[in-house]
Amino acid sequence: MYFGGMPALIGMKYFTSLTILRIFEQDITNLKSLIEIASTLEELWICEGQLKDLSGIENCKRLRKVFLYDNQIEDASPLSRLCALETLHLMNNSINNLTVSQLNINCCAYINFLFLFAPV
Repeated sequence: MYFGGMPALIGMKYFTSLTILRIFEQDITNLKSLIEIASTLEELWICEGQLKDLSGIENCKRLRKVFLYDNQIEDASPLSRLCALETLHLMNNSINNLTVSQLNINCCAYINFLFLFAPV
């Protein structure tokens, strides 16, 4: 889904087999509704929007690829429970201080792409 107008994830429970969710340029600010598709979701793209709160993403244990670039995210700690991660893209957010221990990358044995900050 592209180009503004969607302020929240609603009705996700109807997508019982959804493995990839791609949303761009929307007004979504949180991910709490992901609990409805947590058991199947493997790839998540919520980019170029207003996303601030990652609470709820930790329930998506099967997530392998997460793209959350160009948002308003300040706290990346909910990502620390995603041990299946292979790709994480967080560039261009409002994260001021982020350490490897906060992300708990140590549990992500499969991580092979990690994009955290905007170029200098």
